[in-house]
Amino acid sequence: MTFLEKLLNYYQLSKEDYLNLKENCQIDDLPNFEQFPELFIFKERILLAKKNREKILIYGDYDCDGMMGVAILAKTFNLLGNIDYLTYIPSRKKDGYGLTVKKVEEYASLGVKLIITVDNGISSLEAIKRANQLNIDVLLSDHHEIPSIIPDAYAIFHSLLTKIDDYNPSGAFVALLISAVLLGYYDKYLIVLASLTIVSDLMIVKGYNRILLKLGIAYLNQYRFPNLINLLSEKNAMIDEITYGYEIVPKINALGRLYDGDKLNLIVPYLLSNNIEIINSFSSFINQVNEERKTLTAAGFNLLDKFVDQNQAAVCEILNVNEGLLGLIANRAMNTYLKPTCIFTFEEDQNTLKGSMRSKEGFDVYDFLITNQDLIIKSGGHVNAGGLSISKDDYLEFKKRLNAYAINHPFFNLEKPFIEISLNDINRENYHLIASFKPFGEGMNQPLFKIDHLLTNELTFIKDGQHILTNLSMNTKLVGWNINKKDISLYKYIDIYGIYELNTFRNKESINFKIIDYKLY
Repeated sequence: MTFLEKLLNYYQLSKEDYLNLKENCQIDDLPNFEQFPELFIFKERILLAKKNREKILIYGDYDCDGMMGVAILAKTFNLLGNIDYLTYIPSRKKDGYGLTVKKVEEYASLGVKLIITVDNGISSLEAIKRANQLNIDVLLSDHHEIPSIIPDAYAIFHSLLTKIDDYNPSGAFVALLISAVLLGYYDKYLIVLASLTIVSDLMIVKGYNRILLKLGIAYLNQYRFPNLINLLSEKNAMIDEITYGYEIVPKINALGRLYDGDKLNLIVPYLLSNNIEIINSFSSFINQVNEERKTLTAAGFNLLDKFVDQNQAAVCEILNVNEGLLGLIANRAMNTYLKPTCIFTFEEDQNTLKGSMRSKEGFDVYDFLITNQDLIIKSGGHVNAGGLSISKDDYLEFKKRLNAYAINHPFFNLEKPFIEISLNDINRENYHLIASFKPFGEGMNQPLFKIDHLLTNELTFIKDGQHILTNLSMNTKLVGWNINKKDISLYKYIDIYGIYELNTFRNKESINFKIIDYKLY
């Protein structure tokens, strides 16, 4: 079987599917925005607001998806011209998720007559009811789970109600469609902004999501928009979905985790700016915030480490940390201790705890939250992650139930599919063949490979035997970080699992097979 045939089997694709998959995408491959009647209701109402000089509020969310969606509509209004609008990125701590009654009343006092929600709104029943009472129309755009009762908005453009595609798009993708119907075309920079959110919101990389992501990566490589390029550690580097996921998206999300108010809301004018001094200044600030996020997350985890009881089936603690870091700390703890984890911090009233949960296969966070609603003030989530609020008086009972549930629902290893290869398959040609399947992401994972029955005594190590670095040829290497030579040398054979990576050093390219797991015998 050829290497390509192995890849096609791995992804369950035909040769024809593959040829279509690797073709360059065009803007015309994006959804035809004229097929959605809801969009024309949006367009008609927004143009009426423009004509009557009504003040519009674009209301987003504090994550990358919400920020990009707001920026997309703001840029669209700038291109249309003569639209009186405001933007708002809510505070994670002070406002919480979604449009609120308090914010509706606040912006009503400022003369707002039309609110457009981005990446939220489908659950904002009371806020939209209040907007109606104040004679404010709400255009609701969202992509989240649809509740049993839908708000009485002026119009709703929701990806699941409208069925844009077989795969749910991001909130910013929904905003991009609104932009396109207003402008009559897809703007390339706005395509780039929306494409980031396919990665940030873990959308399935198939259908229109894949087309958007592929187009966005291509346009960012081509036009090198400084608003995003300035966030890279290497400004001349080629950009792909990994660059999105490890450099750009975490830095943008760090803003919403640590800041609110004016500093957070500067992200929109920054993304819209053509002034290089403004871009340089704020991108430097974003990079500093990301370093602060790393430091505070590490400090929070180190604090947690002192409290963890290894005899407990779950990790459940209260930390005095910024609530924007709860999910990061919980995720790190879950991966470190291999136990379901819930990290709480006190809300401002000191009587309520806000928490974030993380788990793996075997422990269903959503089921646990639903099962224990009597202790929970509010919650939301899915199988592996969730957020919740409880009374501090219920904390000990919550912790007791969490441990009991964890005992009865232990993690189990879900073996990932892999492709069996030999050392001879590690070469430049096969790397580029793998790369032709990009971009990778949810539902289209980077392929995992397995090499069987290697002799452990033929591996070479560096850094006092702490890392594997074995040359296979002039341009190919086996690389395994934090794999100890003493442990390996106790066995004769090793099976390795890994991925192909392109390494560039001093303008020279080499192919690494990065070991991410192994078995000794």
